[in-house]
Amino acid sequence: MCRVHKPQAIRGCIIEDYFAQQDMGDGVYVVTGVGEFVPSSLSRVYRGLMQLMDEGFIGRDATFLDAGSGDGRVVVLTSFVLGLMSYGVEYDETLWQRSLTNVNFFRRFYQDAAHLPMVLWGDFCDEETYTRFGTRFTVFDVVFYYANNYHNAILSARLSETSPIGHLTTLLLQFFPGTSGLWPIEEVAATAASWNHAHFSYLRKGGP
Repeated sequence: MCRVHKPQAIRGCIIEDYFAQQDMGDGVYVVTGVGEFVPSSLSRVYRGLMQLMDEGFIGRDATFLDAGSGDGRVVVLTSFVLGLMSYGVEYDETLWQRSLTNVNFFRRFYQDAAHLPMVLWGDFCDEETYTRFGTRFTVFDVVFYYANNYHNAILSARLSETSPIGHLTTLLLQFFPGTSGLWPIEEVAATAASWNHAHFSYLRKGGP
């Protein structure tokens, strides 16, 4: 991300450097009340999302949710660098408070405060988490989370419950810590789909 001298890449470098410094002080692993926090690679997330946007799977006006948003680094990236309306949900109160501090640090760089990400405290599978903050789970076009087969099943079921039959509404993305990076899991209610493998694997409807 840092070798391309474009405004997006420069912003991405600022974010990467900021969180790299934070990781040196706070570490990169936290055990929470419902799991663990291991941060995603921002450069891989950036490249993966850019590819999906270029392919037309994610619109420039998409609403993005990071389910289990940790210290807020991904929603800062998606809002500040990619311009997506971004939300995060974090269960651990200490991490949630840290994410609010991080979002507030980057506030000065946003031309419009309305584009700042919103980070919610609670369980991302509980609808009450969203209603408490004046939103709802069904507004999200993209749901992103760190690799976890347990939450994959829960989120898939949750998305299926909230999506009209036969209507593609939400892209569910899973980040793997290895070289594969960002891996889209499924589009809700998509019945004819196959995988096209690249550095970032992505879903292509109707065949490779």
